Amino acid sequence: MAPINLRRQRTFANFTKNPVEPRFIDFDGIEYSDTFRTCSICVRVDVKFPVNPSGDKLHFILMDKTGAKIEAIVAGKDLVNRFNITLHMGRKYIIHGVTMRPNFEELECRYIQHTYECSFNARTFVESLSLQFPTYPKHLMPFQEVQRCPRNTFVGMHSSI
Repeated sequence: MAPINLRRQRTFANFTKNPVEPRFIDFDGIEYSDTFRTCSICVRVDVKFPVNPSGDKLHFILMDKTGAKIEAIVAGKDLVNRFNITLHMGRKYIIHGVTMRPNFEELECRYIQHTYECSFNARTFVESLSLQFPTYPKHLMPFQEVQRCPRNTFVGMHSSI
């Protein structure tokens, strides 16, 4: 039997990180398989609510380029301070590292009725954007449905003569 050389250098392929393309989604195209995955969104901050009295939660209503709206939630004092300074009402942004999750409106007061909501975390970062967005939302609600909404539901009013 031939002697075995155990000091021989083994060769192997170096693993390189492929640049991950950001995954952009529209609010109407969210499916359950998209939940709890990070994605990127192009949005306009439609409404920015005041920080709650304890200072650890902040809510936004975001509108994407198709006119669909979704609620975004920021939790934690450090994150609330960061996004309260960064995001301004009426401006457009690309937000990377957003997590979509089911909306638990029975457990906590929500401002709009959407199946999903966005949550921002420490890895979420924001870029300014200069795209045109629709002036009016995609979904209009009749007044009969507004009366049936739970208390503290956000309703934006638009009228024309």
